[in-house]
Amino acid sequence: MQAAESLGASSSRGRARPRIPWRRAGAAAVVALILAGCAATQPGVVKRPPPQPPRRAEIAPVAPTRAHVWVPGQWSWHREHYVWVPGHWEVPPAPGNVWVPGGWMPREGAYVWVEGHWRAR
Repeated sequence: MQAAESLGASSSRGRARPRIPWRRAGAAAVVALILAGCAATQPGVVKRPPPQPPRRAEIAPVAPTRAHVWVPGQWSWHREHYVWVPGHWEVPPAPGNVWVPGGWMPREGAYVWVEGHWRAR
């Protein structure tokens, strides 16, 4: 504890550090640019999609409420390979919406993976 106190005391002896608010803004801008670069790349784009593994058998448990809809498990494309996403109960965002499972969609001479989503009828 004394070492920590002496560190604090020695650092406060010299000149006070000026606060530079733009340092945080600059750091945030760098992080935003890095994330934007990640979003610009399309890891789910392939020339020819590989075949999906066989579906897994699932037994849906009892629904939590009448509003819940069973979303069946499916294979999802993640970082160059398929990953099993187990089924689950979910409340649709609006009455009458239906679940569309994920899959490969043709786009500009290649295929892009589109995650499962809700769609209005």
